Amino acid sequence: MRNTLFIFFILLATAVHAQDRIRSLAPRVTATEAQQTVADRAIGVINAGNFGHTITNYARFYASPALGPRAEYPIGSGTRYIQDWGLIIGMPGKNGAKPQAINSIFSRTGLNFLPETGYHNRDSVRIANSSLPFTWPKTTGWPVRDQQGNPLFVSNQDLYMVYGDSSNNPVHNLKVEQTNYAFSAEKYQDIIYFKFRITNRSNAVYDSVWVGHYIDVDVGNLPDGDPEYADDIINVDHQTQTLFFFDDGKSIETRDSTTSFVGLSVISTTPTNEGKTGLTDWHYLLYDDFFDDDQMIFNVLSSSPVLYNSADGSRYFHLAPDASSIRMDDETTIPSTGLDITAIMGTGPYTLAPGESIELTYALIGGRTRAQLLTSAAYARSLAAKNFNTPLPPDVPALSGFAGDGKNTLLWTDETESVPDRNTGRYDFQGYKLYRSVDLGKTWSVLGTFDRVDGIGPDSGIPYRFTDTNVSNGFWYHYALTAFDTDPDLAVDGEDVLESSRGTDPASDKQQVVLTPQAPPAGQVSGSLASFNQTTGSSQSLLVTPTSKPLSAPADYTVVITAGYKWTAGTYAGTPLISVDNQAAFLADSAFVVEWTGSNELTLRSGKVSSLDVKNYTPGQPVTLAGIFSLQLPVAGKTGDRLRVGPAVTVTSGPVTVLPTTLIVPARTLITSDGNQLLFSGGTQVNEQWIFTVGAASTDEGNLRAALKSIRVVPNPYVISNLFEPAYDKTLYSEPFRAIRFVNLPGEATIHIFTLDGTRVTTLHHDSGTSTYSWNLQNESRREIAPGIYLYQVRTRVGEIVGKFAVIK
Repeated sequence: MRNTLFIFFILLATAVHAQDRIRSLAPRVTATEAQQTVADRAIGVINAGNFGHTITNYARFYASPALGPRAEYPIGSGTRYIQDWGLIIGMPGKNGAKPQAINSIFSRTGLNFLPETGYHNRDSVRIANSSLPFTWPKTTGWPVRDQQGNPLFVSNQDLYMVYGDSSNNPVHNLKVEQTNYAFSAEKYQDIIYFKFRITNRSNAVYDSVWVGHYIDVDVGNLPDGDPEYADDIINVDHQTQTLFFFDDGKSIETRDSTTSFVGLSVISTTPTNEGKTGLTDWHYLLYDDFFDDDQMIFNVLSSSPVLYNSADGSRYFHLAPDASSIRMDDETTIPSTGLDITAIMGTGPYTLAPGESIELTYALIGGRTRAQLLTSAAYARSLAAKNFNTPLPPDVPALSGFAGDGKNTLLWTDETESVPDRNTGRYDFQGYKLYRSVDLGKTWSVLGTFDRVDGIGPDSGIPYRFTDTNVSNGFWYHYALTAFDTDPDLAVDGEDVLESSRGTDPASDKQQVVLTPQAPPAGQVSGSLASFNQTTGSSQSLLVTPTSKPLSAPADYTVVITAGYKWTAGTYAGTPLISVDNQAAFLADSAFVVEWTGSNELTLRSGKVSSLDVKNYTPGQPVTLAGIFSLQLPVAGKTGDRLRVGPAVTVTSGPVTVLPTTLIVPARTLITSDGNQLLFSGGTQVNEQWIFTVGAASTDEGNLRAALKSIRVVPNPYVISNLFEPAYDKTLYSEPFRAIRFVNLPGEATIHIFTLDGTRVTTLHHDSGTSTYSWNLQNESRREIAPGIYLYQVRTRVGEIVGKFAVIK
């Protein structure tokens, strides 16, 4: 509706320590608990699928655009659909009291719900998110557990929070557990699940309770843009229990001038007192007809005959002429030209005795067409009916990289390849895809597909690095890594490949990185390998090529070889312990493969062993294979379980791990996160260790003097909207960061800007140790400069250079 900015302050209380969950049936929380709930406010961004959406942990399912997207669909498009949306619990009044509509949406009533303590890491100011371990409670870890007490994950991105009505007046002592699920598989990527469990913790019996949502979808509207919200239409598909919004399909505010269909589907509910499930009540109302009054909201939510028969009844009830009930509006009463409308959806009535709970599951659904939305709604119901048990794409490792002169190098590891599918338990990883974007993640192109060599697919092999040379110095490049599998169970559904999400935010999504290639500072000479020593062992099997990245100070590295493993097939759930019995035979080129040929029977295969070694083992007891190494396995395996065993390398620089533990493949170069290249021979053994030092970069003054003539301004002339300008965000009306860049600079320089008549505009001090300096086209009074021609003077310790640039607006 209106372009209202909802701003909430996340208060971090440093003097108040986390307390246990609220367990008392007392009608009010204590003052200490109330203070903690303010400190525990947090947001969560859901972006595993084709939605980018931000929620809070106090029943408000949107946040300020400054904090994250509001039902951005498709993800990365910049088109946002949710204006207002939140949970409502309707409580009837007793003994003459007015009914309550407990919610955190509307400004006058404020936040009736507040988060409870202990369900996320409050320092992160983020809701507990399965894909972001730093958001989990510090002492207890992931807060959702199975019956055995193990962490329970369901989707590619689970969010979990608990809140109560502690700030409502009166307090009913309700506890709401909310779980969100998002999947990156194509079939389910247009769905975000919202699952609620509402528990009565009081000593009172509550009857005639309604649960529902107030939802305001603005189709095709953007903040500060033209009003596109006045032509919205609502339809209800009763087969899938989906209420959805759409308009004429056109918008001058979206990037492609089209709009999508977005709605809320009621997936499942506890049966009401009347034995009904799903959506029992819904009504639309004009935005201008809404007023913030608990009694009105409750009466609309519960389809009150009193409101229907009142003078205001026609504002909130829009029934078909032959309607036999007042509980469902007729969407055909909405004109084809649309309205500025919202909706209230309800399910009830319920009776909640002390200690009793009800469960309700909804899904935010999107579709580029009506048919696509309804197909996704059907998929949402089908997946929920299977208790959300579906094969998941593989986890993706962190993507890292470093920029060079005219190139960007991307790096990743195999650390997640040995992690089984959380739902099926199989090791079904198949490969990776690497993407690149030159427009801040709005559109992506595939740089490469890397498939493991196993007789499935193209068998292209996985290099775990990629050097992108199709780049220009000074430009921003976004990269994203995904992992995909080949799952035989999906052939029934017509899909045989599941691919993980690209993510949306390089600041928080480990699979994304942003790199800006640039030349080294003028005159700079990169550090060389200052020292190299093998401190343990004598195989001399390591060759190190030092990083070309300039180091401001010498860096020391430690390389350690241990026994490592990687699961390559099966569903084995235990962690093996490996001890090497014959170090001279346990070499990197042995390619040891251990396969279960029975639940307690192991077969060892290797090019270094002339015949197969078959051994039975007892779980928890070590078993020696071919006299080379021993395995201790905590539980029995299954036929087809398989792992690779061999020497593995870990590289650290001080307290930082620059190469996590990785199995060594002879003749395959491994690259640390800061660019050192390591090449091992097949003779590498466990317990070997090396240390080496890469020296700091230095400056050759002769080269620096010669390089001064290469200093220049880009772009020149400067014209509004060039690719050097990163936008502040990804919306259509993003304001770019106005900038020109001085390139090919030395590590330190002073830059003076003058008008043609010699008036000084500003002085810039460059001391970042890079070859580039960005200037925001503002003078020393922070005002944008006028169009025209300007002079620049770059002063260095060995000389200066003068040039010109033009600004065209």
